[in-house]
Amino acid sequence: MLEVQVRKRLTVVEEIFHEGGPAASVPLRRAAVLAVIHNPYAGKYVPEIAGFMDDLKSLGLTMAHSLIAALGTFPGATRCGSFWATQRRSSLPPKK
Repeated sequence: MLEVQVRKRLTVVEEIFHEGGPAASVPLRRAAVLAVIHNPYAGKYVPEIAGFMDDLKSLGLTMAHSLIAALGTFPGATRCGSFWATQRRSSLPPKK
């Protein structure tokens, strides 16, 4: 099990007030998080990296929590376990 060495992390939150069509009463918020890590396999061929991919799962979970924290709460949101979910069902496609 290799230790994942994070070199950089970036979290970006975008608020869209108007982008074609009618202006939204509540701005749409989107977020992204990225990480730059040290690649222990750089410069050499390694036939099996599945173990390292498993080591990255905790980083992925940390990044997901960063997204949740960055977005915070917003109108129409409810707490569902560790994640925020909207109650605005009208924005979802109809069930088939």
